Amino acid sequence: MMVFQAVVHSIACTWYTIHLNGWEGYAAKYSDPFFVWGVIATCLGCYILLMALPNVRRAIYDVFLASHIVFVGLFTVACWYHVKLIDDTMNVMHLYAAIGVWSFDRVMRLLRVLYFNIKIGLGTVELRKVKVKALQGQAEVLRVTVDAEKFMFFDKSRRCLPGAYVYVYVPSVYFWQSHPFSVGAWHRESLSRNSGQGSQLVDIPLGLDIGEKKSRDAVYLDFLDDAATMVSRSASSASKASKFSQATRASSMSDVTMVEQDKDTFDLLIRPQQGMTRKLYDMVSQAPGQEKEIYALVEGPYGHFEPILQFDTAIFVTGGVGCTATVPYLQYAVHCAANKIAARRIVFYWIIQHEEQLQWAMQDVLDCMTTHERATRLFKHHRFILEASIYITRTKKPSSCSYDFDMDEKPPKGLSVHYGRRPDLDALVATDVEIAPKSVAMLYCGSSGMSDQARKISARHGIPYFEEAFKW
Repeated sequence: MMVFQAVVHSIACTWYTIHLNGWEGYAAKYSDPFFVWGVIATCLGCYILLMALPNVRRAIYDVFLASHIVFVGLFTVACWYHVKLIDDTMNVMHLYAAIGVWSFDRVMRLLRVLYFNIKIGLGTVELRKVKVKALQGQAEVLRVTVDAEKFMFFDKSRRCLPGAYVYVYVPSVYFWQSHPFSVGAWHRESLSRNSGQGSQLVDIPLGLDIGEKKSRDAVYLDFLDDAATMVSRSASSASKASKFSQATRASSMSDVTMVEQDKDTFDLLIRPQQGMTRKLYDMVSQAPGQEKEIYALVEGPYGHFEPILQFDTAIFVTGGVGCTATVPYLQYAVHCAANKIAARRIVFYWIIQHEEQLQWAMQDVLDCMTTHERATRLFKHHRFILEASIYITRTKKPSSCSYDFDMDEKPPKGLSVHYGRRPDLDALVATDVEIAPKSVAMLYCGSSGMSDQARKISARHGIPYFEEAFKW
C-alpha cells in the first residue's frame, strides 16, 4: 500500500508539473535535490515490491534477501532527504516513528536470540547446539532436535502448545539468514529417582501428573511400565525404562521421588529446497550416520493456537510434511484431555506418497495413539475417541523395511494404514459430520492443491475451516 501511494503521488506530481510548466519545467525539476530524492525513493520502493513477490522471492531468495536489506536502507534514506529538504516536519516525525518501531523490533529480537541461545557460566560462554539428522530417499528431510530449555512453549501446567514456529539461524551455513519452521513434535524426559538405585532417565507422557497417582500403587506401577515402553524412541531408552520399572517394584512407593526438573525437546522437520536448507542437508548427509551436532540460533516461539479442539469433533487433514502443524495438536489433545479441551472425538487423516515418509511423524502418531489407549483404560478423564488414518498413495503394499517404530505387537486401537490409494476426503468428512452429535471443525495443512479441495469440502458441509499454510 505504501508503494502504491508513492506511485500515485509521483504520477500526480509529474502530471501537475508538466501541465503547469511543460516538459522543460519538468526537466528543470531534476536540479532540485528534493525532487531527485523523491524519484529515487519511488524507484527503490517499486524494486522492493517486485522482488518481494512470492514467485520471485522463492526463485532467487538469496538475491532477494541481500537486495531487500540494502534497498530498504536506501529507501529510508531517500525518504528522509525527500521530506527533510523541504522542512516537512509532520512527515519527518512519521518517518522517525517508523524507524523507531523497526529498531525496537530488531533490538528485542536480538536480545531474545541472545537470551535463548547463549549460556554464560563461570568463565565460559556456550552457544546452543542442535542435533540434525538427514533422512534419505523419498523421505528427504532434516530432523532438527532442539533442547527447549528457556523457551516459553508451555502453558501454566507445563503442557506444550501447538501452532508454534521458530526462526533458525545456522552460522556455519549462512550467518545472516534465518528461516521459519513449524514445531513438529514435543518430547519430555523426566528424571525419576529411587533412593536405593540412583536415578534413571525415563520418557513419560507429557501431561501425566504422576505425583497425583502415587496413592494408586498398582495403577501407578503399571502406567510406568506402559509409559516406559510407549514413549521410548530407541532400544537403549527402552532398556533404561525397563530397569527403572523393575527398581521401582523392588522398593516401596515411599522410596520413589519424582524429580520436578524435566528435559523438554522439540523437533523441526525441514524439507531442503535451495540455499540454506539445501546446503545444510548436503553437509549433514556427508556426516557419519547422516547425523551431526551443529551450532544454531533459534528465535521464538511465534504463532497462534487455533481453537479447533474446542469443537465437539475435530478433523485434522494433513498432506505430506504438513504433519508438523497437526501432530502437536494431537499431542496436546492426548496429554491435556482432562481439563483443557472440549473435543469428544478427534480424527486425523494423513496423506503421503511413499512409505519412507512415515519416518516424518509415524512414531509421534503411534505415541499419541498408544498413550490415549492406555490412559483411557486407566483414567476416566481420557475417555474421548481418537482415530488416525494414514494413506500412502504411491506404495502398493507394505515393504519389508523397518523404520524402528516403537509399538506393541498389536497396533493401537483406532489406527489404520492404507496403501496404494487416495482417500475420498469428501465422503470421509461427510461421515464424520453425520455421526457428530454436536459441532465439527476442520484444520488442514499441506499442499496448495489439496487446500482448495479441503476448503470446498468444509464449505459444502458447513463446518468451520482452519488452515496452517506454509507461506513466508
